[in-house]
Amino acid sequence: MSLVNFKDLPDTSTPLRAQKLNGLLNGDEAMGQIVVEDVICKNLFNINQNRASASATSTVNEDILTVKSGGTYCRTSYFLTNLTVGETYTVSFSYNNPNGNSIRVGIYSGSTTVATSGDFTTTSGNKSFTFTSVANNQIRFYSNTTSTSNTNSVEFFNIQIEKGGSATNYVKYKKYENSDDYSINEQVIGTWIDGKPIYRYVYNSTTKASNYVLPVTNAETIVKTYGTIHRKDYPRIYQPIPSRLNNSGAFFDWNTVSTDPNGNIQCGVLYGSNMDENAFNDITIIVEYTKTTD
Repeated sequence: MSLVNFKDLPDTSTPLRAQKLNGLLNGDEAMGQIVVEDVICKNLFNINQNRASASATSTVNEDILTVKSGGTYCRTSYFLTNLTVGETYTVSFSYNNPNGNSIRVGIYSGSTTVATSGDFTTTSGNKSFTFTSVANNQIRFYSNTTSTSNTNSVEFFNIQIEKGGSATNYVKYKKYENSDDYSINEQVIGTWIDGKPIYRYVYNSTTKASNYVLPVTNAETIVKTYGTIHRKDYPRIYQPIPSRLNNSGAFFDWNTVSTDPNGNIQCGVLYGSNMDENAFNDITIIVEYTKTTD
Protein backbone atom coordinates (compact mmCIF):
# COMPACT_ATOMS: atom_id res chain seq x y z
CA MET A 1 0.00 0.00 0.00
CA SER A 2 1.39 3.41 -0.93
CA LEU A 3 1.56 6.20 1.63
CA VAL A 4 -0.64 9.27 1.26
CA ASN A 5 0.52 12.67 2.50
CA PHE A 6 -2.72 13.85 4.12
CA LYS A 7 -1.53 17.43 4.64
CA ASP A 8 -1.63 17.89 0.87
CA LEU A 9 -5.22 16.71 0.55
CA PRO A 10 -8.34 18.91 0.54
CA ASP A 11 -10.81 18.86 3.42
CA THR A 12 -11.36 15.30 4.67
CA SER A 13 -14.10 16.07 7.16
CA THR A 14 -17.08 14.80 5.14
CA PRO A 15 -18.44 11.38 6.16
CA LEU A 16 -17.66 9.84 2.76
CA ARG A 17 -14.05 10.99 2.78
CA ALA A 18 -13.64 9.97 6.40
CA GLN A 19 -14.87 6.48 5.48
CA LYS A 20 -12.43 6.31 2.61
CA LEU A 21 -9.50 7.49 4.70
CA ASN A 22 -10.34 4.99 7.43
CA GLY A 23 -10.41 2.27 4.81
CA LEU A 24 -6.98 3.27 3.62
CA LEU A 25 -5.54 3.31 7.12
CA ASN A 26 -7.06 -0.09 7.86
CA GLY A 27 -5.40 -1.64 4.84
CA ASP A 28 -8.44 -1.69 2.54
CA GLU A 29 -6.76 -1.34 -0.86
CA ALA A 30 -10.05 -0.68 -2.68
CA MET A 31 -10.94 2.14 -0.32
CA GLY A 32 -7.41 3.47 -0.49
CA GLN A 33 -7.56 3.66 -4.26
CA ILE A 34 -10.84 5.57 -4.06
CA VAL A 35 -9.22 8.12 -1.76
CA VAL A 36 -6.43 8.86 -4.20
CA GLU A 37 -8.72 8.98 -7.21
CA ASP A 38 -11.58 10.89 -5.60
CA VAL A 39 -9.60 13.52 -3.71
CA ILE A 40 -6.63 14.03 -6.04
CA CYS A 41 -8.26 13.43 -9.40
CA LYS A 42 -5.43 12.92 -11.88
CA ASN A 43 -7.46 13.07 -15.10
CA LEU A 44 -7.34 16.60 -16.55
CA PHE A 45 -9.48 15.92 -19.62
CA ASN A 46 -13.13 17.02 -19.47
CA ILE A 47 -14.95 15.18 -22.24
CA ASN A 48 -18.07 17.31 -21.73
CA GLN A 49 -16.46 20.71 -22.27
CA ASN A 50 -17.01 22.77 -25.42
CA ARG A 51 -15.60 21.24 -28.60
CA ALA A 52 -15.42 22.09 -32.30
CA SER A 53 -15.49 19.82 -35.34
CA ALA A 54 -14.13 20.05 -38.87
CA SER A 55 -15.64 17.89 -41.63
CA ALA A 56 -17.20 15.80 -38.86
CA THR A 57 -19.97 15.63 -36.29
CA SER A 58 -19.44 14.50 -32.71
CA THR A 59 -21.50 13.34 -29.75
CA VAL A 60 -20.67 12.43 -26.15
CA ASN A 61 -22.62 9.73 -24.34
CA GLU A 62 -21.53 7.96 -21.15
CA ASP A 63 -17.99 9.33 -21.50
CA ILE A 64 -17.69 7.98 -25.05
CA LEU A 65 -16.77 10.50 -27.75
CA THR A 66 -18.12 9.44 -31.15
CA VAL A 67 -16.67 11.26 -34.15
CA LYS A 68 -18.48 10.70 -37.45
CA SER A 69 -16.62 11.58 -40.62
CA GLY A 70 -18.24 13.88 -43.12
CA GLY A 71 -15.54 14.08 -45.75
CA THR A 72 -11.74 14.26 -45.58
CA TYR A 73 -9.37 14.97 -42.67
CA CYS A 74 -12.25 14.77 -40.20
CA ARG A 75 -11.73 15.72 -36.55
CA THR A 76 -13.15 17.05 -33.30
CA SER A 77 -11.06 19.40 -31.14
CA TYR A 78 -11.00 20.48 -27.49
CA PHE A 79 -9.00 23.41 -26.11
CA LEU A 80 -6.99 22.48 -23.02
CA THR A 81 -6.92 25.50 -20.70
CA ASN A 82 -5.91 23.75 -17.48
CA LEU A 83 -2.39 22.59 -18.44
CA THR A 84 0.84 24.28 -17.37
CA VAL A 85 3.22 25.37 -20.12
CA GLY A 86 6.47 23.39 -19.95
CA GLU A 87 4.95 20.54 -17.92
CA THR A 88 5.07 16.93 -19.19
CA TYR A 89 1.73 15.15 -19.68
CA THR A 90 0.58 11.78 -21.00
CA VAL A 91 -2.51 11.19 -23.14
CA SER A 92 -4.10 7.73 -23.06
CA PHE A 93 -7.30 6.46 -24.68
CA SER A 94 -9.18 3.45 -26.00
CA TYR A 95 -10.96 3.28 -29.34
CA ASN A 96 -13.42 1.36 -31.51
CA ASN A 97 -12.78 1.79 -35.24
CA PRO A 98 -15.01 -0.85 -36.87
CA ASN A 99 -14.41 0.27 -40.46
CA GLY A 100 -10.64 0.41 -40.17
CA ASN A 101 -10.37 4.13 -40.88
CA SER A 102 -6.99 5.82 -40.67
CA ILE A 103 -7.38 7.64 -37.34
CA ARG A 104 -5.25 9.69 -34.95
CA VAL A 105 -5.25 11.57 -31.64
CA GLY A 106 -2.88 14.50 -31.28
CA ILE A 107 -1.95 17.63 -29.36
CA TYR A 108 -1.69 20.82 -31.43
CA SER A 109 -1.11 24.52 -30.96
CA GLY A 110 -2.75 26.26 -33.88
CA SER A 111 -1.21 24.74 -37.02
CA THR A 112 1.78 23.35 -35.07
CA THR A 113 1.87 19.65 -34.18
CA VAL A 114 3.05 19.15 -30.59
CA ALA A 115 2.74 15.33 -30.37
CA THR A 116 0.45 12.60 -31.71
CA SER A 117 -0.34 8.93 -31.47
CA GLY A 118 0.53 8.55 -35.15
CA ASP A 119 -1.97 7.32 -37.74
CA PHE A 120 -3.35 3.79 -37.32
CA THR A 121 -6.11 1.64 -38.81
CA THR A 122 -6.60 -1.12 -36.21
CA THR A 123 -10.24 -1.71 -35.27
CA SER A 124 -9.86 -1.50 -31.47
CA GLY A 125 -7.26 -1.09 -28.77
CA ASN A 126 -5.49 1.33 -26.45
CA LYS A 127 -2.92 4.03 -27.20
CA SER A 128 -0.87 6.57 -25.28
CA PHE A 129 1.73 9.25 -25.94
CA THR A 130 3.58 11.93 -24.00
CA PHE A 131 3.97 15.65 -24.73
CA THR A 132 5.31 18.86 -23.24
CA SER A 133 2.60 21.47 -22.87
CA VAL A 134 2.81 24.71 -24.86
CA ALA A 135 0.55 27.76 -25.08
CA ASN A 136 -2.92 27.28 -26.59
CA ASN A 137 -2.95 23.48 -26.43
CA GLN A 138 -5.76 21.61 -28.08
CA ILE A 139 -6.41 17.90 -28.45
CA ARG A 140 -7.81 16.59 -31.74
CA PHE A 141 -9.58 13.29 -32.36
CA TYR A 142 -9.41 12.30 -36.04
CA SER A 143 -11.93 9.86 -37.50
CA ASN A 144 -10.30 10.16 -40.92
CA THR A 145 -6.73 11.37 -41.57
CA THR A 146 -6.79 10.89 -45.34
CA SER A 147 -7.90 12.73 -48.48
CA THR A 148 -10.38 9.92 -49.26
CA SER A 149 -13.87 10.90 -48.13
CA ASN A 150 -16.02 8.60 -45.98
CA THR A 151 -18.85 8.82 -43.44
CA ASN A 152 -17.64 6.22 -40.94
CA SER A 153 -17.79 6.67 -37.15
CA VAL A 154 -15.06 6.11 -34.55
CA GLU A 155 -15.50 5.88 -30.77
CA PHE A 156 -12.89 7.24 -28.35
CA PHE A 157 -13.26 6.45 -24.63
CA ASN A 158 -11.29 6.12 -21.39
CA ILE A 159 -9.64 9.37 -22.47
CA GLN A 160 -7.17 10.65 -19.90
CA ILE A 161 -4.60 13.44 -19.72
CA GLU A 162 -2.37 13.25 -16.65
CA LYS A 163 0.85 14.76 -15.41
CA GLY A 164 4.01 12.73 -15.93
CA GLY A 165 5.67 10.65 -18.60
CA SER A 166 3.64 7.43 -18.41
CA ALA A 167 0.01 6.30 -18.62
CA THR A 168 -1.73 4.94 -15.52
CA ASN A 169 -5.15 3.39 -14.94
CA TYR A 170 -8.06 5.46 -16.23
CA VAL A 171 -9.93 7.62 -13.72
CA LYS A 172 -13.06 9.54 -14.66
CA TYR A 173 -12.60 13.32 -14.78
CA LYS A 174 -13.97 15.22 -11.77
CA LYS A 175 -15.42 18.52 -12.95
CA TYR A 176 -14.59 20.43 -9.80
CA GLU A 177 -11.53 18.53 -8.62
CA ASN A 178 -10.08 21.69 -7.03
CA SER A 179 -13.36 23.10 -5.71
CA ASP A 180 -12.34 22.34 -2.11
CA ASP A 181 -8.73 23.50 -2.53
CA TYR A 182 -7.58 26.97 -1.52
CA SER A 183 -4.13 27.93 -2.71
CA ILE A 184 -1.88 30.94 -3.30
CA ASN A 185 -1.39 29.35 -6.74
CA GLU A 186 -4.06 30.14 -9.31
CA GLN A 187 -6.15 27.05 -10.12
CA VAL A 188 -9.21 26.12 -12.17
CA ILE A 189 -12.24 25.23 -10.02
CA GLY A 190 -15.19 25.18 -12.43
CA THR A 191 -16.89 26.67 -15.48
CA TRP A 192 -18.67 30.03 -15.85
CA ILE A 193 -21.95 30.56 -17.77
CA ASP A 194 -20.04 31.51 -20.93
CA GLY A 195 -18.13 28.22 -20.90
CA LYS A 196 -14.87 29.77 -19.69
CA PRO A 197 -12.91 28.23 -16.81
CA ILE A 198 -13.31 29.82 -13.37
CA TYR A 199 -10.05 30.42 -11.52
CA ARG A 200 -9.51 30.86 -7.79
CA TYR A 201 -6.72 32.81 -6.12
CA VAL A 202 -6.05 33.33 -2.40
CA TYR A 203 -4.30 36.53 -1.31
CA ASN A 204 -3.02 37.35 2.19
CA SER A 205 -1.49 40.54 3.53
CA THR A 206 -0.41 41.82 6.94
CA THR A 207 -0.68 45.42 5.73
CA LYS A 208 -3.87 47.38 6.37
CA ALA A 209 -4.81 49.19 3.17
CA SER A 210 -7.89 50.62 1.50
CA ASN A 211 -7.01 48.99 -1.82
CA TYR A 212 -5.29 45.69 -2.57
CA VAL A 213 -3.93 44.84 -6.02
CA LEU A 214 -3.89 41.07 -6.45
CA PRO A 215 -1.08 39.69 -8.65
CA VAL A 216 -3.26 37.81 -11.09
CA THR A 217 -3.14 38.52 -14.82
CA ASN A 218 -5.70 38.78 -17.61
CA ALA A 219 -8.71 38.76 -15.26
CA GLU A 220 -12.01 39.33 -17.04
CA THR A 221 -15.26 38.53 -15.17
CA ILE A 222 -15.11 38.58 -11.38
CA VAL A 223 -17.44 35.79 -10.25
CA LYS A 224 -17.05 35.99 -6.47
CA THR A 225 -15.03 37.88 -3.85
CA TYR A 226 -14.95 36.97 -0.16
CA GLY A 227 -12.53 36.98 2.73
CA THR A 228 -11.76 37.52 6.42
CA ILE A 229 -9.84 39.93 8.59
CA HIS A 230 -7.93 38.48 11.51
CA ARG A 231 -8.27 40.74 14.53
CA LYS A 232 -5.14 41.74 16.46
CA ASP A 233 -7.06 42.95 19.50
CA TYR A 234 -9.04 39.69 19.63
CA PRO A 235 -6.64 37.07 18.17
CA ARG A 236 -9.27 34.33 18.09
CA ILE A 237 -11.65 36.38 15.93
CA TYR A 238 -11.62 36.16 12.14
CA GLN A 239 -14.21 38.66 11.01
CA PRO A 240 -15.76 37.99 7.59
CA ILE A 241 -15.98 40.67 4.92
CA PRO A 242 -18.54 42.23 5.01
CA SER A 243 -19.51 42.15 8.69
CA ARG A 244 -20.40 44.43 11.59
CA LEU A 245 -20.09 43.78 15.30
CA ASN A 246 -22.44 45.30 17.87
CA ASN A 247 -20.30 48.41 17.98
CA SER A 248 -21.22 50.42 14.88
CA GLY A 249 -17.58 51.38 14.34
CA ALA A 250 -16.41 47.76 14.23
CA PHE A 251 -17.17 46.84 10.64
CA PHE A 252 -15.53 45.81 7.38
CA ASP A 253 -17.03 45.97 3.91
CA TRP A 254 -16.05 45.90 0.25
CA ASN A 255 -15.74 49.26 -1.46
CA THR A 256 -15.24 48.28 -5.11
CA VAL A 257 -13.82 45.17 -6.73
CA SER A 258 -12.58 45.74 -10.26
CA THR A 259 -10.02 44.82 -12.91
CA ASP A 260 -7.38 47.28 -14.06
CA PRO A 261 -5.99 47.67 -17.63
CA ASN A 262 -3.33 45.05 -16.88
CA GLY A 263 -5.93 42.46 -15.89
CA ASN A 264 -5.01 42.67 -12.19
CA ILE A 265 -7.84 42.50 -9.67
CA GLN A 266 -8.20 45.45 -7.29
CA CYS A 267 -10.15 45.00 -4.07
CA GLY A 268 -11.18 48.10 -2.12
CA VAL A 269 -11.93 47.60 1.58
CA LEU A 270 -13.86 49.93 3.91
CA TYR A 271 -12.92 49.97 7.61
CA GLY A 272 -15.03 51.17 10.50
CA SER A 273 -13.73 53.91 12.76
CA ASN A 274 -12.68 51.35 15.40
CA MET A 275 -10.74 49.23 12.91
CA ASP A 276 -7.30 50.83 13.17
CA GLU A 277 -3.85 49.16 13.10
CA ASN A 278 -4.35 48.04 16.71
CA ALA A 279 -7.35 45.97 15.63
CA PHE A 280 -5.98 44.73 12.29
CA ASN A 281 -3.63 41.73 12.13
CA ASP A 282 -3.95 40.41 8.57
CA ILE A 283 -6.43 40.07 5.71
CA THR A 284 -7.25 37.12 3.46
CA ILE A 285 -9.00 37.83 0.16
CA ILE A 286 -10.33 35.04 -2.07
CA VAL A 287 -11.36 35.84 -5.64
CA GLU A 288 -12.92 33.67 -8.33
CA TYR A 289 -12.78 34.94 -11.92
CA THR A 290 -12.48 34.17 -15.61
CA LYS A 291 -9.65 35.26 -17.89
CA THR A 292 -9.44 37.08 -21.22
CA THR A 293 -6.97 34.48 -22.52
CA ASP A 294 -9.50 31.60 -22.51
